[in-house]
Amino acid sequence: MAENKENEAQEEVAPPHGDYESDLNTMFILDLMRQKREKIMRLKKDELINEMAKKQKEKMAQARKPDYGVTDGSGFMGVTGLLQNPKKYDWREQKRAREAAEAGK
Repeated sequence: MAENKENEAQEEVAPPHGDYESDLNTMFILDLMRQKREKIMRLKKDELINEMAKKQKEKMAQARKPDYGVTDGSGFMGVTGLLQNPKKYDWREQKRAREAAEAGK
């Protein structure tokens, strides 16, 4: 009788061999699905990063591109500006305007 109890205890502790294999197969399939999801997410993230990098690169290129329509703040408008707008500076007009402004005070 004691031997029968030991055999019954061993059978209860050890799971049936077939269930263990199916559990492993299920876990393996779930792991493969998880890896596939992670890979897809990684690819999407990489694509988004590359797109943002391209936009940043275009912004930097636009900033470096010379803009011929605006002066650089130094006061010189360039040869093309001088040729297009040949206005001569008359210091006498400026002097008269200053004197008139001072007299009006």
